[in-house]
Formats: sequence, structure tokens, C-alpha cells
Amino acid sequence: MVTSNSYLDIFLALVLSTTVMPVPEELPVIMAGVLCGHSDSDFATDRDNPARIRWWLMLPTVIIGAVIGDVVLYTIGRKWGKRILRTGWVERRLLTPEKRATIEQGFKDHGVKILLGVRLLPGIRGWVFIVAGSVRLPFWQFVLADGIYAIPLVNLMFWTAYWATDQIMVLVNEVNTYKSLVMSHLLAAVAGALIYKYLLSRHVPTGDAQVPAIIAKPAHAIENAIESVAEAVTGRHHHDRSPAPPAPPASDGAPVSGAPSPVSPASPPAP
Repeated sequence: MVTSNSYLDIFLALVLSTTVMPVPEELPVIMAGVLCGHSDSDFATDRDNPARIRWWLMLPTVIIGAVIGDVVLYTIGRKWGKRILRTGWVERRLLTPEKRATIEQGFKDHGVKILLGVRLLPGIRGWVFIVAGSVRLPFWQFVLADGIYAIPLVNLMFWTAYWATDQIMVLVNEVNTYKSLVMSHLLAAVAGALIYKYLLSRHVPTGDAQVPAIIAKPAHAIENAIESVAEAVTGRHHHDRSPAPPAPPASDGAPVSGAPSPVSPASPPAP
């Protein structure tokens, strides 16, 4: 069901998805196309109905919302970009210094042309806009390039969703029918991803293991008890089987004590 607030809802969804919400901005664009297609189907015989969503109003709303969201990220980067990008958590988890240096070098080498490529990269797109502000890319160049690059891509997604409204609605209805099954699979996928990240993919140390004292002391006592039982059963003791000390080395010209003296050759008989 569509309402008269659909334009504002889509606009806010685009701005928030670009800046703070962990949702790709492509989703509100596709939703806008579906809303317009569904509205045209509902009011096919009443085109002048005020409740009908006009695509010629929704499409500019989507483009402006996408560009404004990008401008918000650019402004954040221009004012606080250096401080944000050098935060330890950001450097470790989100944007490493090497990646930031690569993006900055890309702006130096290619200028605003780099914005065309990042339009197709949802995971890194927002950080590129922040870096663009931090390197003081001219504002008018950013807005002009972002608008030019956003228009064809937004149109492509919008009209694809508009003409595929019936198929998308069938898919939505199927998802509603099997909602519990879909949710269980999603939860299983999330659980599997967490297990893999925090358990299966952990680095296995190869150095000497450091056994905690709370475990080492009982283990040593158990080992001694087992050795005592084994000695009592077999009647052997470790100290009875101690090896004899080695013989001292012989000094030059002196025989070793306890060793047989060398036999001198016999003298020939006298004639």
C-alpha cells in the first residue's frame, strides 16, 4: 500500500542509507521503482487519482536523495575526515592506512573520475566520499561528478525495478508465505558466519604452549601418582636402574686404573 508520504520516505531512506544506516542505497532506489510500478497498476484506470505515485516526481527525488547523502559524507570528510580516518578502530577494521593512501593517490592521479568506479562498490563507496572531502577535492567538482555519475545508474535500477514490479511482488509474496523458513535460514547463515570468523578461522599458534599453573600442578601430581603405581606393580625403581658413572679419561703415558696393562713382547732366547 502506498501513501502520500512515499516521496519523503524514499528520500529519507536514501540519505540515511548513504550516511548512517547499514543498508545499501540501491535498496531504496529499487523500492521506489517498485512503488511507482505498483501504483500505476493500481490506478491504471484512474491516472488522476491524488494517491497515485508519479514517477516523474519520484525519480528526481531518488537522484537528489542519493546526491545529498553523498554530499553529507563529503562534508564530514572535509571537516573531520583526518581525525576520523586516523582513529585506531577505523584503521584496524574499516579503512587501513594502505587503502586510504591508495584512494588519496587515485584522486591525485585521476581526479573526480574515480567517483565513477566507486558507484559500483557499495562497501567502499562511503569511505571514498569521506576521503574526497579530507583531501579538499573542490566541492563543485564533487557535486557535478557525483550527479553525472549517479543519474545513469539510478535510472537503470529505477526502471528495471519499475518494469519488473510484477515479478518482484510475486517474490515478496513468496517470501511472506515462507517467512519462518527464510528467517531460519538467515539466522543459520549468520550463526555460521560468526562461528567461522571467531572459531574456525582463528590463528593456530605453533610455538611452545604455556600451560597455566592451575592446570600444570594437578597434572604433575597425577603424573607422579601414575609413576608410583607403575613402580609398585613392576617392582622396579628409577634409582635402581641408574647408569654407572663413566670411566675417567686416561692421562698421557699412564695406564687407566683397573684396565689390563699392555703385554710387552718376549725377548728372544740367548744363543
